[in-house]
Formats: sequence, structure tokens, C-alpha cells
Amino acid sequence: MEEEKDVIQEIDIAKIISILVKSIIWIILLLIAFNIIGYLYLRWTYKIYESSSVLKIEQKNEGSALGIYKFAGNSSGNELQGEIELIRSNIIYDKVIKDLNLYISYNRMGNILNEEIFGTSSIMVDSFEIIDNSIYNQKVFINFLDEKNYKLTIVRGKEKFEFVQEFNKLTSNPYLKLNLSYLGSLEAHENTDYFINFYSDDYLRSYLSRNLEIQPNQQTNTIKIIFKDNNPKKAQGIVNAIDEAYLFYTLEAKKQINEQTIAYLESQIQRTGSLLQSSMDESQEFSTTNMTVNVKSDFINSITKINTIEDELIQKEYDLKVLFKVQELVKEEKIDESLRYLSIFGFTEFTPQFEKYKEINKNVEKLEYSSTSKTLAYKINNDKFSTVLKDLKDGIDNYIETTRLDILELRKIKNSSNEELYKLPEKLIESDRIDRNFKLHEDFYMMLNKKKIEYEIAQAGIVPEFKILSKASLSSSPISPIPSLIYIYCSVIALAIGFGIVVLRYFLHNTITSQKDVEKLTNVPISGITPRYSTTKMEVSQLVVDKNPKSMVSEAFRTIRTNLEFISSFKGKLLSVTSTISGEGKTFVSINLAASIAQSGLKIVLLDLDMRKPKIHLAFNHDNIKGMSTILSGKTTIEECILPTPVLGYDFISAGPTPPNPSELILRDDFDRVIQELKKKYDVIMIDTPPTGLVTDGVLIMKKIDIPLYVVRSEYTKLGFEKNINKLYYKHDFKNLSIIINSIKNGGNNYGYGYGYGYGYYDEEKKKPNFFEKLFNKK
Repeated sequence: MEEEKDVIQEIDIAKIISILVKSIIWIILLLIAFNIIGYLYLRWTYKIYESSSVLKIEQKNEGSALGIYKFAGNSSGNELQGEIELIRSNIIYDKVIKDLNLYISYNRMGNILNEEIFGTSSIMVDSFEIIDNSIYNQKVFINFLDEKNYKLTIVRGKEKFEFVQEFNKLTSNPYLKLNLSYLGSLEAHENTDYFINFYSDDYLRSYLSRNLEIQPNQQTNTIKIIFKDNNPKKAQGIVNAIDEAYLFYTLEAKKQINEQTIAYLESQIQRTGSLLQSSMDESQEFSTTNMTVNVKSDFINSITKINTIEDELIQKEYDLKVLFKVQELVKEEKIDESLRYLSIFGFTEFTPQFEKYKEINKNVEKLEYSSTSKTLAYKINNDKFSTVLKDLKDGIDNYIETTRLDILELRKIKNSSNEELYKLPEKLIESDRIDRNFKLHEDFYMMLNKKKIEYEIAQAGIVPEFKILSKASLSSSPISPIPSLIYIYCSVIALAIGFGIVVLRYFLHNTITSQKDVEKLTNVPISGITPRYSTTKMEVSQLVVDKNPKSMVSEAFRTIRTNLEFISSFKGKLLSVTSTISGEGKTFVSINLAASIAQSGLKIVLLDLDMRKPKIHLAFNHDNIKGMSTILSGKTTIEECILPTPVLGYDFISAGPTPPNPSELILRDDFDRVIQELKKKYDVIMIDTPPTGLVTDGVLIMKKIDIPLYVVRSEYTKLGFEKNINKLYYKHDFKNLSIIINSIKNGGNNYGYGYGYGYGYYDEEKKKPNFFEKLFNKK
């Protein structure tokens, strides 16, 4: 039995196909329903379009063609994070909003979806002023009244406010001031409803940030800018505006850096020019006072040494002043000015710090526009900047200390040399000092002017640091939703649900459907099967085998009769027909099997012992006034109760009135007497017994039976019926018990039994092709 239960768990392909055929109409309906849902979804959903452009970031400065050094403002390295932060900054967003005037959107009302009109609107807001901020991000409806007037409608909750205003005139209401104009004729707008949206800066920035996507490519040093919107022209316009805004701010940032450097050089030129003029005035005054222009010609050889020392000392002192100035600037965190100051005065010792600063300078400046101290890019550049700043401070401190020691040493040497010059004329010494100061200021003045010219050339040569490899595209098809994918998804869901229903019905299917099901559940032999009889609708069981001998039903009962003859000869035997519960067709089988036996030439009588629910008399359209209950109770004789049927040699005895104790009547000796008397008159006695699953009468009768038959009905008998059959077969030792499967649907899995089904010579209930046979043109 355990082995039999394991077999039940196997997948029954035939049953699945049968359930699938029965469910195919539901699967088709699901496909239709879900595709209708897909159509409605596409109809009610805004389409999303995408526009994109590709920018290549590069380093270029036309000033480098003249051999001029690449100044601050030029990009270095392939890191694109700073560029992305700039593009995503509010600076770029605000310029895009202003250039495209995104503060206002024009929309045309549709039957289902509204349509935004971008760039081609026939109505135009010439000027406006928001009075009530609640108007932001809300619909303002426009209805044309005539050539001069229009109606403006504002909805607030359940309230509606309407204002009649004039075209081409700034009119005011409690919510806003508006000057609206329109193009075209009034007839063009009569059947069209419009509405306008006014957006705040925060909403527009959020809108741009939400729909903007930037894809960097470090290998090719490119940035792909992607924008998505319901209007393809608007998406294209915004991408173009972002490219232009990025170009504008890239050039402006570079120009601003060079302009600051040039302004610093101009201030130093003015200061040095003043010192140079003072030196010139002092030299002229000295020459006039002393009536000479060359007082040191005779002393050149003697003062060469001291001149050299004096020059070096002056330079060191000047360097020390510069370094103190730089040190002060560093403390004030004026890093740009301090680094430029060092570069201008030729402190090459700080070149490494200067180069490192230039490497991060651009990103620092750009991140100041778009980042906060919490962003990763800002933190990375801030760490680099801190390192450069520390190196610079340490270098300046070390250099100042070294310069101080050099000055002290030079002063000692100078003092020693001056003792040798005490005898020299004071005028010579003074003239030499004046000449040295003049020369120093003159050289410094010339150097500043040269640097200014270089920066001015570089300023004129500034070009963008990126190229547009691919301009903003205009999408002709949406990226979402895609109709083909939506229909595929809907079909897949419908099929999944449909096949899920099939699987569910398979696992919930708790009735037998085929001969294979019965064979899995029990080892009791099967005597045969009867096809589903659907030519006429039977309210009660009827005799059908006599109506058409060539029908499938008649052939089925002849097959059962033949199979039973292999078990035992009918002559002189008792046959009983029972089932588990009422409705499985035992009465139908009893009536027609008995008729089939009678057609073989044997005399047979059918006894209705289902006294609680008699039906045989209904099949032959007789009353049930007397029968087996009256015979067993001694009220009538056997001869009085025997009734004929349309089939020769085939009689029946009805159940009679329902007694209070059917079981006791069967247990009486009178029952055996009745059987013996009937055997004298008939070759075969067949008994229609009560269902064994409901009462014990059937089991009591079956103990006296030679050939017990058990009827199960396809798609009606519940799984579990085998318990009752196996109990009869094994426990009650009814070894001659066999099963008849009733009402098998044509095309069922009946392999081997049926003996002649489908030979093509029946004129009733010819087999109809199922769905799959139709599909593949099978006959």
C-alpha cells in the first residue's frame, strides 16, 4: 500500500493535458484581459523620451604655442569627478532654467493625457509676478472667450476661482499678475483647453537633478550627459542648455583666475615704479649736489669686494622681506597670492609646491561652486591642499632661518670690509648705493612687466577644455514604456497565472479521471469501462443498449460482458453491482449490463435491493408499489412482482416500498429462498445493491454473490475510494471483485480496454477532435 501511495505522487501528464484542455478558454481569456490591461496602461501612461550628448574633456591653451607656461586654470589629470560636480551644481541648473525659461510650462488638455507644448506654444506669457506662493507648481487653466479676453481658472481644493482678463495686458488677481498673448486666430483655440504651470527654483532644481544622468568614462576621458522627459524636444533643449552652461562657466572660471593674476601684477608694477622713480630722483639730486656723474671711477678696483658683499646683502635682505610678506600671506591663508609672489620673485625652491598646487587648483575652485565639505571630491582635494600648505609653511620657515643666518654672516663680512673703506670719500659710497638701488628696482620693474604680458597673452588664448563629440539627440521613440515589452510582460503574466491555475487544479483535482488513476490506487482488476453517454440528457438511469447496438455504449457493455465471462460463466450465477456513494452510475450499469447479458441469449432478472433509494423502476417507467421489500416481508409473491423489460429474456423486480429495516430483511432466510426460486426460472440473477460506503446492506448481499462488481465514475468518484474497495478485496476476501469505470470521456487514457473504440463504424457519439488535435490538424 505504501508503494501504491508513492505511485500516486507521480506526475500524471495525461491528467495535466486534460486539465489544460479544459482550462484553455480561461488562459485565452486571461491573455485577452491582460493585453487589454497592457493597452490601457500604455494609453494612460506618459511616455518617457531620452536625449544625450557626449563631451570629451581635454587640456588646451593657445598661449602655450608661444612657449608660455600653462598657468593656473588648466586641468591636469583624468579625474572627471570635479567636472561632474560642476555640471550637477545649482550654478549650471540656474543658468539652464534661466536660458530656457523653465519657470513656465505650457500644456494642452487631452482626453486622457495632457501634452506639454515646448518651444511651439501658441500662447505666451510675456511677463508675470507671483503674488501668492501657493500658485507655484499648480495648474492655472486658460479658456479663450473672444479676441480680447480669456478666462483664468485657479482651483484650490474644492473651490474654483475664475478671473476674466485681457490679452496683451498686465492684469492682476489675488494670486498673480499676468500678461498673456497668443498667436493665431481665435478659431484655432476654441476647441482647445490650455493650462499653465509656474514652477519655483527649488522644484526646477529638483526636477533637473532627478532626470539628469551623467556617465563618466575614465578611459576615454569623456562624459555622457543624459536627460529624460515626457517631451522629446524639451529633453533635447535641456541637454543643449547644459552643454552651453558648462562651456560658459568653464571659460569664465579660467578667465577669472588669469584676471586676478594680472590685477596683482599691475599693483606690484605700480609700487615698483614708484620705488624706481624715487631712486632716479635720488641719483639726479646726488649728481646735482656733487657736480659730478662718476665719483667712483678711481675707486672701482678698491671697492669691488665690498660691492659684491653689499649686493648680496641687499638681495638677501630683500629676499627676507619677500619671505616675511609670504609668511604673512600664508598665515592669512592667501595661498594663491603667496604662491604667485614666490613665483614672481624667482624662489625656485618652492617649485614643487607650486606645481602641486596647480594640479589641484582647478578642482578646488570648481568644487567651491558645487560641493560641500561632506562630498568625497571636496575631502580628497582638501587633503591634498592641506599637504601643500604644510610643505609651503615649512619651506618658508626654513628658508627664512637660512636667509637670516646668511645676512648675519654677510654683515660681519661687510663690517670688516667697511673698516678698510673708512678712508674712502663718503660721496663715493653714497653714489654706489644709489646706483645699486636704481638697478635693483629697474630689473624688478622689467620682470613684472614681462610677466604681465605673458598672462595677457594667455588670457587671450583661453579656449574650452572640452569638445562636444555628440550633440544632443532628438528621440523619436520612447525608452519607457515600450509597447512590445508591455504586451510581452502582460502575456507572460497571463500565461503564468493560467498555467498556475492548471497546476492548482491538478493538485486540487481529487476525483479519478481515467483508467490509469484506478490502476494506480488499487490492484483490484478492471472488468471494463463505459463511455460518457451524452446523446440525451437522462434525468434518471435508462436502458440504452437496445436503442443502437452499434453505439459506443452498447459496445462497451458487450466488452464488459465478455471480460466477465473470462472470470466465470454467467449461467446459474449471482451478480451484484455496488459503488461507494450514490450518483456513480451503479443503477445505469446494472440496467444496461443486464440487458447486454440478456442479448447474449441468457435469461436474467435484475433485483433492486437499494431499498433506501430505489431507482430501477424509474428506468422502465413502472410504479414501486410492490417489490423485494414486500416479497421478503411475505406480503406478495415473486410472480406478482416480476416485471418485463423491452429486451427479450430480461425481467426486473423493483425495490418496493422502503421498509424501516432493510438490513434485517436481507438477513432473513427468506432472501435465500427467493434467490433459489429465481435461479430455477432465470440463468442469471443480477442485484443492484446499496452503496457500500454509506450502509452495510451492500456488504451483506455481496457475501452471497458469485461475481461482485464495483462501479466508479470518472470525474465524480473521489480519490480515497480505493480504501473501501481494498477493504472488500483484502479484508472481506471478495477475490472475484472487479471494477467497472463508468462515464469515461472520449479520448481518455484507457489504453488497452474498450475493445473496439474508435474503429469508425459507430453512428452515435463519434469522437470529436480535441483542441490540440485541431491545432495540429490531427484526425
